[in-house]
Amino acid sequence: MSSYPTEPVFIIHAEDWQQQKQNHPLMQYLHKHKNMFDAQDFDACTQLYTPDFKFTKSTGETFHGKHAVDAFHSEYEKYGSHEHEVKFGVIIDTPDGYVLWGQCDVFVDLPGHSTSKKAKDSSGRDWDCVAHLAFQLDIQGKGDSECRYKSLRFFVNPLPVALEAIKRGLLTAEDAVHGRFSSH
Repeated sequence: MSSYPTEPVFIIHAEDWQQQKQNHPLMQYLHKHKNMFDAQDFDACTQLYTPDFKFTKSTGETFHGKHAVDAFHSEYEKYGSHEHEVKFGVIIDTPDGYVLWGQCDVFVDLPGHSTSKKAKDSSGRDWDCVAHLAFQLDIQGKGDSECRYKSLRFFVNPLPVALEAIKRGLLTAEDAVHGRFSSH
């Protein structure tokens, strides 16, 4: 028995991410959002945020409300396509929703001609590059129909995506140095 208070958590493992849809009330919501987001259906995604949604980029830059939703979506709109591959997550129940700490790989294809693919996802698909992402997601509401993203904070190294974008002429080195591009 521990001498300090503990909280129960739900652990998400990459190996059974697809099978965990029914194992926690939040999982169905997360699957729905991931599928819409990876399909770049950003218009449909706008319903998934609270009006006071807060988005914090890896640079520390923070956005609120509609500006946060727009800033979050614009981080992905620059990609030709992308796919999140879940690696690990911890869901913590809170009085008004959940907190999810997680890790995923974001596989990216950039616009323009690719001379070689540098990343391969678990299904064997080749991609231009991959960004390794950690995040904190605060979710308001408890049921699938009630859940909304309250805040999202990214922790990611944008270098792999930025280097490929520079090679293709999509980004200048100066813009990259001044933080005018990030993979998230």
